[in-house]
Amino acid sequence: MHLNFNLSKKIISWYDNNKRVLPWRVPYNSPRKLYYRLLSEFMLQQTQVNTVIPFFNAFYKKYKNIQSLSKTSNTRILKSWQGLGFYRRAKNLHATSKIICQKHKGKIPLNYNELIMLPGVGDYTAKAILAIAFDKPFLGIDGNIKRLVSRIFLLSSSKNILKKLKSKVESLIINKNNSELMQGLMELGALICKPNNPLCRKCPISSECLTYKRGKLNVKKKFKKIKNKNYFVIVSKKKNKYLMTYKHELGPLKEFINFPIFVKKYSIKNSIKKIKFNNLKYIKKIKIPISNQNCNLFLYSASTTNKKPIKDYMYVNKNQLEKKFQSSFMKKIMEEIK
Repeated sequence: MHLNFNLSKKIISWYDNNKRVLPWRVPYNSPRKLYYRLLSEFMLQQTQVNTVIPFFNAFYKKYKNIQSLSKTSNTRILKSWQGLGFYRRAKNLHATSKIICQKHKGKIPLNYNELIMLPGVGDYTAKAILAIAFDKPFLGIDGNIKRLVSRIFLLSSSKNILKKLKSKVESLIINKNNSELMQGLMELGALICKPNNPLCRKCPISSECLTYKRGKLNVKKKFKKIKNKNYFVIVSKKKNKYLMTYKHELGPLKEFINFPIFVKKYSIKNSIKKIKFNNLKYIKKIKIPISNQNCNLFLYSASTTNKKPIKDYMYVNKNQLEKKFQSSFMKKIMEEIK
């Protein structure tokens, strides 16, 4: 029996009696368990549980299993993901489903080294899948687990915290019910050992928490730094067609089609040297938040006189554009220029 066996058992017992009902939490022997775990792990990356729930429910109703997911188009996947943000996750999930179907006969790999080779699957996601879906002796470290374990063992001010944190987390691993242990650690961190107002008196392991016992809890509120960035957006229209490109300068959405967007460094003429625009006319300034930045967009109408096709740019019919995936960012611009 390892030193933290009783601590692990307490966490599992608390989890069994207090866990939330979540759509991806199905019985261990459910045939949907593996697919639901894979899908939920991708959706929960950088996104809170309550935000994910409605998207998860809608998504699995459209794509019942890994096979149906792999066979659909990238555009449909992105449309189904619309509103959840961080669209690279959707692309990675789609690519992963294809690899699982083509190389692993539709079965999620049981091997850590094979899992981390899948697009979008890193150390945490691989360990979470192995622990929760397969009950293997792994524990991934997410934000909740990091905070909880750091407080239990009073690691917040120690040197080499990451190395010590990993060691302490591994000391909690048990041979059986590791699935419930990992979910219990995450749940305890999310519901009880909160970042700002931890409910220490309700915590089932407060008697063993060094931070609580020694009165060392010093909660520091962390504020996300929101950057303000300025961009020029060019609206060039020919009949019912808009000039579009995949080579715009909006970092968070650089993989998706959009209006010509240029970082505002200098005057508009110096910022958009790549294309010769005529009749530049200021429309308005709008603000759209995206990821960790507030985008100040300076909209300009313009025309082009290029007779030959412009490299990396194309005029797209409005009806065709509606069939393509459009980010909510692009939709807001479209609404502003109607």
